[in-house]
Amino acid sequence: MRLSSARELKADLQAELAAGERSVVYDNVASTALRVTDPLVASLVSLQRGLILHRLPRLRRLATQVPALGVAKLASGWGLAIRVQEPTGSSRELVHYLVGKAAEEADVKVVGPVITHAGSPTDRYRPLQRGVSIGHPDVTAGTLGCFVQRPGRRIEVLSANHVLANANQARLGDPILQPGTNDLGKAPDDTIGSLTAVVPIIPGHANRADVALCELSDGVECDLGAPSILADVAEDLTDISDVAKLGRTTGRTEGRIRVLELDGLVIDEPHLGSIEFDGLVEIEGVGRPFSEPGDSGAVVTDRSGAHALAIIIGGNTDRHLSWATPLADVLAMLEAQLYT
Repeated sequence: MRLSSARELKADLQAELAAGERSVVYDNVASTALRVTDPLVASLVSLQRGLILHRLPRLRRLATQVPALGVAKLASGWGLAIRVQEPTGSSRELVHYLVGKAAEEADVKVVGPVITHAGSPTDRYRPLQRGVSIGHPDVTAGTLGCFVQRPGRRIEVLSANHVLANANQARLGDPILQPGTNDLGKAPDDTIGSLTAVVPIIPGHANRADVALCELSDGVECDLGAPSILADVAEDLTDISDVAKLGRTTGRTEGRIRVLELDGLVIDEPHLGSIEFDGLVEIEGVGRPFSEPGDSGAVVTDRSGAHALAIIIGGNTDRHLSWATPLADVLAMLEAQLYT
C-alpha cells in the first residue's frame, strides 16, 4: 500500500482501539502471506479460517498488552507495523484483528521489553566530539549526541533526558560530566557545563521525546569535524533506509530503518517505570545490535554520516532493535538548531 494509506490505516485502528470494545470477524486470512519477521510471532498470526472474536476487550497500554503501531517499510511498499511487547492471550487476539485489517500488508514482531540505554566505559575528550561518554553525576553514562544552539545562548550539547537530567530527577544548573561517572568522570575536573533545558517525561501520557540540553562552560571547546562533519538535519525520513550512529558503548554501527511513526511503544525509564512513547523510528542493526546500554543520546545519521535523522532513546539488544525520536521534532520542541 502507499505511505498515505498505511498512515490512514494506523490512525483508524488507533481510534478504534481507543474507543473500546469491538466485535470483529475474520474470513480466510492466510498467515503464510504475512511478513512474519520473528519466530515468536508464529503463534500470534496463525489465523484460523472463519475465526470469530467477540467483545474485543479494552486493554491498558501501559501494561504493554496493546501492540505499538507504526508504518513499516515492506518490499512492496508500505504496510502496518505491529510491535508486540507482552505476548498474552489478549494481545494475540488484537494481533489477529490488526493483521486482518491490514489485508496481508503487515510487519509483525515480538520486540519484548525495551529499556533505556544508559551504561559502560570510554575516555575523556577535549575538545568534545559526538559519540563520547557524557552524563549527569547521578547517571552511569550515556552518549553526547550533537551540538546545538538556541538564540542568545552558548553552544549546547544534546543528549537524552535520562542521560543529562536523570529522568526528570535533576535540576536546571546541575553539572554535566564528560566522561560520565561509569567512565571515571568526576566533578569538578570533568565538568563541561550545566543542565539548561529538559523536555520532561510524563508518566501516563504518550511522550514524543526523551531529551535534554547542557550549555558548555567557558573554555570548553567542541570539534565539529570529529569524528565526521554533521552538515544538516533531515526532516523527511521516508526515503532513507540505511543508517549509522556513533555511541559510547558500541562506537559506529550500521542499521536499517524498518518502521516510522511507531506509536504506543513502552520503554522502562529509570526512576519513572513504564513510559509510553509515540512517533518513534525503529532501527534494526546489521549483523549486530544497533545500540546497547550507554548509547542513549546518540544521533542516528544516514550512512554517509552527514545528515542527522534521530536520537536514540532505548532498545532491545537481544533482538538487535533500537528506537529513536526524529531529530527535527526534538529541535522544534527545544527551539534549537544544529550547530555547524
